[in-house]
Formats: sequence, structure tokens, C-alpha cells
Amino acid sequence: ARIFLVASKGTKASPTDIDADDYQLAAIEVYGRESNGNRMGGSMRAFTGGTWNGASYPTYLTFNTVAASATSETERMRIDEAGLVGIGTASASSYDANGNNLVVYDSGHSGITIASGTSSNAQIFFADGTSSDDPYRGIIRYDHSSNAMSLWTDATQRVTINSSGKVGIHHSD
Repeated sequence: ARIFLVASKGTKASPTDIDADDYQLAAIEVYGRESNGNRMGGSMRAFTGGTWNGASYPTYLTFNTVAASATSETERMRIDEAGLVGIGTASASSYDANGNNLVVYDSGHSGITIASGTSSNAQIFFADGTSSDDPYRGIIRYDHSSNAMSLWTDATQRVTINSSGKVGIHHSD
């Protein structure tokens, strides 16, 4: 099954091409009943990410919610026309191109949590391919069973900080 949401400028009887940047193409809005009326709780919206023509149809998506003690929605996440993801920012592309695929922003403290089980690892992998050792050329790993953190380069564990704070540097030469 599919749902098609079609937008155009002009009228239904006489539609015209979309020729504007930031033109809202479609929206899915979520409402709930409160105080004798329907109140918006959030939405997902699609916009043009530039002028459309026969060779290019750039589009971006926004995800919006309503905060506690608020009555209107705020954009929380955007996937832009380049596929960059901004959480808390609408402009992931404004950050350094070497690290803007995912940008998490807050005007105060900001962070990302990677949670795993008490006897499991939480890790970030740095890959340059999908075969052999390429999927894990570099790793930042936290081992919850021993409460140790390790750093890997060239698919080999090089540095470990144990639960006592002692640092072990592994070398082969």
C-alpha cells in the first residue's frame, strides 16, 4: 500500500510547477483532543530544498514536536537534500564537511549516549570498506563487563584504560 501526497502551485484546475525553494510539499500532522478542540502534537514535513527542474528535485524532511509547557511545534530533526542529519539544528551543512553527516546540537550541554547491557560492549566503529578488517579499522570501545575503554587503530587494539584508570599501551615493535 502507498500513500501519495501531491503538491503543486496554482489551483487544482490549473496547477503550475513548483519553482521555489523551501516550498512545503506535504505534511503528516498528529493531533489530540483537548479543551473542546484538536491540538497539534507533532508533524513530519517535506519541503523543496531548491528550485525543481527536469534534472533535479532536491527535498528535505523535518520532524517536529511540541515541548512541555508549549502549544506550538518546534523542528527537532532535519534530513537535508544532501542526506545530512541535524538533531537540534536545521543546518548540519554549516558544520565542517569532514564531520557533518550527523550533527547533534543544543544551546546548552549536548551529547550522545550509546547504551548496552552490563556484560556487553558499547562502541563506535571507523570503517573504510565492508570486507576483511575494513569494517573495523578503528574502534572506540567500552567493555561493560570489565569497565575498561580501548582504542583500536588498523583493526588492532592499541590502548586500554582499565577500571582503575591504569593505561596500557600495546605495541608490537
